[in-house]
Amino acid sequence: MDWFAEIENAIAKITNAYAKFMDVFAEIENAIAKITNAYAKSINVFAEIENAIAKITNAYVKSINVFADIENAIAKITNAYAKFMDEFAEIENAIAPKWLVSTSLNQPHALS
Repeated sequence: MDWFAEIENAIAKITNAYAKFMDVFAEIENAIAKITNAYAKSINVFAEIENAIAKITNAYVKSINVFADIENAIAKITNAYAKFMDEFAEIENAIAPKWLVSTSLNQPHALS
């Protein structure tokens, strides 16, 4: 009967070893799951970074467009001012002969 006890002990050792193997395998599976989850989180973080960069880029493009709008508005104001000055010069030229004062000392003042 000693041989039967030895077989039982051997089976018990094999069963215990198998249980330990399954525990180790479960730890490996858990570690793989953690790595997978961390990878998924890193992909999400990378996507968030990409989205933030896209938002910054879009804001920069909008700011350039706003700056271009400001430049265009300034150009329109400058052009309008130039037209005003041209028209004002025409008015001055039209009025000038009527009130132009002679520079000669011998001539009376034109408005006198």
